[in-house]
Amino acid sequence: LSGLIEIESFYTWNNEFCSDNETLLNIKTIKENFEKVKRKIKELHSYDLPEIIQLDITNASKDYLKFIGENTNE
Repeated sequence: LSGLIEIESFYTWNNEFCSDNETLLNIKTIKENFEKVKRKIKELHSYDLPEIIQLDITNASKDYLKFIGENTNE
């Protein structure tokens, strides 16, 4: 797949320092879809605690917001 971002993560898990290579996934959708996306990630992900965060858009072009709205299905 193209567009995947490989990252190295450093964290503490079960009182141990860990370092792992991971793939960062950004999903762009509307706020109303966040809970559904979160449930699906938890269902499919192999981690006990996957990183699932919501970032609110504080500034964006009208054309981009229109594009997201037109291309997001609930």
